Amino acid sequence: MTNSERLTPAEMLQFLGAHANNPPYIPERDDEPEVPAPLSPEREVPICTQEAARAAGLDIAPSPAELAACAETIVRTWGHRPAEPDDEVASTADAGAQLARAVLLLLAELDRVRAKRDRATRAFDALLGRHGKVKSERDELNRALAETTDDRDRAQEAADKLAYAIAPIEVIGEHSGGNCPWTNALDVAAQGATEYGIRASDGEVMLSGNARDRAEQEARLSRYRDCWPDAVLVQRTVRHGEWTEVR
Repeated sequence: MTNSERLTPAEMLQFLGAHANNPPYIPERDDEPEVPAPLSPEREVPICTQEAARAAGLDIAPSPAELAACAETIVRTWGHRPAEPDDEVASTADAGAQLARAVLLLLAELDRVRAKRDRATRAFDALLGRHGKVKSERDELNRALAETTDDRDRAQEAADKLAYAIAPIEVIGEHSGGNCPWTNALDVAAQGATEYGIRASDGEVMLSGNARDRAEQEARLSRYRDCWPDAVLVQRTVRHGEWTEVR
C-alpha cells in the first residue's frame, strides 16, 4: 500500500463518523494481570472488506495499524485544541480527538484479546498432545488387559482339567459362590487317590487297565465272574511320597 493510499485525518474522521452510532463494544475481563499485549501481525490485515469500506465512504479498507496511525495523528494535531462554544471546527476537532482516543483504546483491547486467544490456542494444542499420549497409553493398557484375560482363561481351563482328573465332578463339585473345585481337588489329592481292583476267591487282587476308573473295573468284574463267580470289586487309597533320584 503506497502513501497516497493511506487514510488522511479527514478520512479517519469520516470513517469514525459513519460508525459513531454503532453499539459500543464492552470487552470481557478476567482475573489475569494486565500486561501489554504484543503487537499482532493481524494489525496489518484490513478490518473489513473493500466493499464495506466503500459503502462507508472510504476509498480503501483500513487496517488496525492504519487506524492507530491516523488516530495518533488526530490526537497530536487536535487533541489539545480548546473548543469555544461557537467554534464548530474546534468542536468537531475535539470530538474527533475523543473518537481517536477511543480507537486507540479499542485497538489495545483488540491486541489483548488476540494475545489471550493465542494463549488459549497454544493451551488447546498442548491438551490435544496430552490427549493423544493418554489415548495411546489407554490403548496399550487395553491390549495388556486383553492378553492378561486370555492368560487367565487358559490357566483356569488347565486348572479345571487337572482338578477333574484328580476327582470326578460328583466329588469336587462345580464352581460356585460357596464351592471351589480346585481346593477340593487339592484336599482329595492330599488324602490319597482311590484305586480299584478285582479280588479272586483265593485272595489275590488283580489290577489291570485304569485302576482309578471304577466303571472300567466294574466292567472287568462282570467278565471275570464268568470264571470266578466269587470275585469281588475292592478299593484302596494310594498316597504318593516325594520323588527321589534313582541311583
